[in-house]
Amino acid sequence: MDLVLQLDTIDAMVGQEKSYYQLSNRDEEMDPILAERFGPFCMEWRDRMLIFYHKLLNRIGSTTAHETLEIACSYLDRFLAAPGLATEALRNKPLFQLLSTTVLYTAVKMHEVSALTPTLMANISHGVFTDEDVEEMELVLAQTLQWRLNPPTSHSFIRLFLDLIPERQMDREMRAIAYKLATYQTEWTMRNELLFTERKAVIAYWAFENALDALHIYNEEISAYLCLAVFGDEDMAPGQMESQRLLKRVLKIHFRYILPAIPSPAPSTAKSWFWFDGAGEGMAGRM
Repeated sequence: MDLVLQLDTIDAMVGQEKSYYQLSNRDEEMDPILAERFGPFCMEWRDRMLIFYHKLLNRIGSTTAHETLEIACSYLDRFLAAPGLATEALRNKPLFQLLSTTVLYTAVKMHEVSALTPTLMANISHGVFTDEDVEEMELVLAQTLQWRLNPPTSHSFIRLFLDLIPERQMDREMRAIAYKLATYQTEWTMRNELLFTERKAVIAYWAFENALDALHIYNEEISAYLCLAVFGDEDMAPGQMESQRLLKRVLKIHFRYILPAIPSPAPSTAKSWFWFDGAGEGMAGRM
């Protein structure tokens, strides 16, 4: 890709995220209502959803499972941050499960080669909802998100950032290693309550910087440009600096496990996303 086009693409994606896809402003305190919606209950079920559906995406042979999950989470989080059905979804487990299933179904349909059918999603739920429910929820989801179903992802930002590094400074093998190191950090943020509301461009920037630092690769000109593109002329908020420190600690702790291969997500104690709290109740024994 032409360098000018690359820079224009990064600028456009950052602007798009700020205008349409940003969940909250880390420079200000999160709105109390929004904070309540993303409390322990939401994070617990969101985490369970990620584990279960990562396994599902692997079963259908997805080669971009992490990025598809990131898109699905963008749908879910923006829906829950919107007024309307979100409040009811956080009080009603079957409705929350329907919503969580629909965001994955929609993300796969939009961004994967292999599709999931509404019937398959209904069968997975073991009677919690029907295929018609999935199709109806998909329409509600799209309307609530104002049909903005192509959010910039941290993975897409990292790929563009890496393309800016000259070949003389980073060969193909080293570029692949840097991509693994950076994307491991971004995947970790999807399940971290302190970082999942952060802008993807910010997460990608810090993950990219940490990866290059770990590999002892420095390019001040590119770093300065990306810092300006991601943050603008304003000083970085303390919370955004903390984002880098958190990600750097994650990278340091897990570095030897990431290469040569990234480990699979930790197994869940629940049998599936459709495992209810009460032992032997609901759909728990039927998975």
